[in-house]
Amino acid sequence: MDQDPEYQHVMSLRLSRVLEDIGVTRRQTVKMRRNTWLAAEKIQTVLESIPNRKKTLYISGSQSEGTTTLGMESDTDCLRSLNDSPVFLDLSEWQPSPICSFLVLQDESSPPQHCNLQILRPRPGHWPTPDILEQAKQTGTFLVPQGHSESCNPKLEWRFSTNLIERLLMFNLNSTKIKAYIFLKVLRKTYFKAVVGDRLSTFHIKTALLFTIESYPSDIWQEDNLLKCVSFCLTTMKRWCKMNYFPHYTISGVDLFVGKLKKFELPQISAMLSDMIENIMVYVVNIEMDGLGRRMLKLIDARNTHITSTRYENTVKTARYCCDKIISFSCYNHFIMNGESASIKSTIEKIVVSLNNILMQNDLSIIMKDLVRANLLFLFNQLATFKASKCIKLHQPVTADIYNLYQASLNSDVTSSRLKFASMLFCTDQYEEAAAVLEHTEALVHPDVWQYTFCNRRHPMPSNNIMRSLLDRPMLEVIRTSAALSVHFHRQEEHCVPKHLVFEMHRTINQEDIQHRHLVRDKWMDSAVTDSIPFLYYLQYLTYRQLGHQDRKLTAMWKLRHYINHYSEGYGHIETALNMLGHCFELENRLDLAWQCYIESRRVYQHNNAANWHIMKLLYQALVQA
Repeated sequence: MDQDPEYQHVMSLRLSRVLEDIGVTRRQTVKMRRNTWLAAEKIQTVLESIPNRKKTLYISGSQSEGTTTLGMESDTDCLRSLNDSPVFLDLSEWQPSPICSFLVLQDESSPPQHCNLQILRPRPGHWPTPDILEQAKQTGTFLVPQGHSESCNPKLEWRFSTNLIERLLMFNLNSTKIKAYIFLKVLRKTYFKAVVGDRLSTFHIKTALLFTIESYPSDIWQEDNLLKCVSFCLTTMKRWCKMNYFPHYTISGVDLFVGKLKKFELPQISAMLSDMIENIMVYVVNIEMDGLGRRMLKLIDARNTHITSTRYENTVKTARYCCDKIISFSCYNHFIMNGESASIKSTIEKIVVSLNNILMQNDLSIIMKDLVRANLLFLFNQLATFKASKCIKLHQPVTADIYNLYQASLNSDVTSSRLKFASMLFCTDQYEEAAAVLEHTEALVHPDVWQYTFCNRRHPMPSNNIMRSLLDRPMLEVIRTSAALSVHFHRQEEHCVPKHLVFEMHRTINQEDIQHRHLVRDKWMDSAVTDSIPFLYYLQYLTYRQLGHQDRKLTAMWKLRHYINHYSEGYGHIETALNMLGHCFELENRLDLAWQCYIESRRVYQHNNAANWHIMKLLYQALVQA
């Protein structure tokens, strides 16, 4: 039955439909993923290149190609190119330069796709000619520090990488070829990974696809021929298994089996490929990833009652995923900046200039423009708070240009930039102004607001209304009107933070705390980070207390307590919210309730929690009073 052409045409169309249902739609999800990651690639290049060296970040693989699904859970491949270190193939091309440069060393003993690099120590007073530099930039091939798997000196070797060529080829594929590639990856992960793990990789699959596209007529790549196209790719792989040789598509003489699959494993893989080619539909209907098999069975037999998510639901999930990445690349990178205040300020100013230069380009996608503008808004707010904190520290008035930066940043999202502005006003004793900003901010918090938390903490799912709006409105507009991002204060901003929250910047107290911190992922723990809504109520309490508004003060404290008990559901920085509520009770002289808050905070997060300081403080007060 599988070999019946008419049957295969029908099944191909059904498989094509199922792939679209799980998110493989060129105009929507594929394009959305590509635009998201290309935008992220450009922004991250700016962020990484400013402080140190000239770098270019390239995000390759499934995410930037748009060749994945929600259920595949593909990782992200990044390549960082150092653009200020030229590499020469021939010593005659080299001229002395103040920048470190390299000479490629390669002979008959060099493994395929690998070489050694010799550092060339520059002679003063000379510079490479423009023609040589331009030639180096135009090569399109990278050298990455990775030795050959069967080499005697792998630590000394560098591997040629043609990521940009591969990405260019993938971007030129039509929707049927994209569907074939994604489905082949689903087959790999479902069936082959259980046998040989990731040693038969997606790169093997991509290579087989590219060779197949080149070898077979172009008119076969139609939706009603999808299964046949997949079989052709599997046939290509089967042929190479029998040859014990898997060629590289862009570099000759490279065997992709080396260091991956052993010769005794190839007959087993070949047998699996043969059976898959002969009985492709048996394999299709048994795929659990993304409910693909169940969806096919549902199309084959209308009586099948399997419940599966709709195409619309998967498209919305993909849009939410892309929005999540836009938010992360908009502000999280700035949250983890560290160093001296002056150097961070200088870095931010340079990034602002670079981002403004990007905005002047005419060929930017909508997502790219959104991402650049979002970055600028958060950078303006961060720069304003850095400058304001310095003014407060030096007992100087906050200048007009700082207020202008704050005003320019207020629409970054619903709450975070406004709350940092209100916090600065509170710390400079401008209580009436702070109260006005806080009242306006609270009025913007509608029932569908999505409270978004960074720092590897769980946050609530966006509402259905927000999820739907991601398809109809620009993502930046959704973030501005519906996202309440967590509020982040660096240590360099501590003079713009209520003093009780400064303890959050010193939550790591002892060696045990240090052992419970990740070296990179937990850098945020040296800062004060709080979710927006509890911080809004906490700031209102402090402000109304200073203004002598007793009823409004107690109302704000009740809202904070209600948030913790009924709304937070343990999401985000719940321990910080409890610490803020504990401080409110301290100021109300309810030390018993304050103690309960700090103990509960410590129960949720025992280590790296400022509650430990507050508990010690209460114990000290009790000892003194005794």
